[in-house]
Amino acid sequence: DTRATLVRNAERAKARLADAIELLATDAEVRRAFCLTNQAMLDQDLNQSSRLARLSAACRTALET
Repeated sequence: DTRATLVRNAERAKARLADAIELLATDAEVRRAFCLTNQAMLDQDLNQSSRLARLSAACRTALET
């Protein structure tokens, strides 16, 4: 039954999230790795956004001429 499968999958996901939160709350090394990973992803996103902003500005300038 599809509904039962979806509920079972959601329950498993909930348990995994609870385990992950507990690990982050109790293990400083895991918490530091988590923070470093998130900082790296944020830095990459900001870098990409900055490049896209420059490209967009260049396109607007090109269209105005």
